[in-house]
Amino acid sequence: MHAGHWAVWLRHCYIAAVHDEPDPSVEPARWVALAEELTARPFPTTPTGADNWVVGQAQSGPDRHFAPLASSEILEDAPGERWAEVEDDFERRRGAVVSTLTAAWGEPQTYSFDRDFDRLIAGEALPTVIQDLTYCSFGHHADTWRRGDRTVCVVLGQVDKHFPIMVLLAVIMQPLP
Repeated sequence: MHAGHWAVWLRHCYIAAVHDEPDPSVEPARWVALAEELTARPFPTTPTGADNWVVGQAQSGPDRHFAPLASSEILEDAPGERWAEVEDDFERRRGAVVSTLTAAWGEPQTYSFDRDFDRLIAGEALPTVIQDLTYCSFGHHADTWRRGDRTVCVVLGQVDKHFPIMVLLAVIMQPLP
């Protein structure tokens, strides 16, 4: 099998280590339109895209629309300076998304998933979408807006060192306390 075919085959098997090039980032002019589109879009009855969101690709399911707005390369073997550089860059990108949505919708609420993480560690069952956002955003907060019956979250996160850092736009049914 040709090397390119292996990469495609492996990517379909959700092996993050072959995610050598992140999806192109969403242009700033599209951030508000994309968020509004996702708040209006019905949630599918079955998940689409499996867990591709952890490698920087969009996913929808009965409880979510996850749209990574930007994702990095895999940094697993990168030196610490590179990690810091990427995280600073992506924090600036996250801030720009928040500023853009704030201009359109008003001030966000800040939500920390720290309490949810403690509950998960204690063995408490949480909705899957909250588990996913908690593991992704560990150590970072989410800026959130209620739009109708949905919550829009913008978070900087990374599920694990084997996955890209991303700026994630999440639209969920679950209100966050």
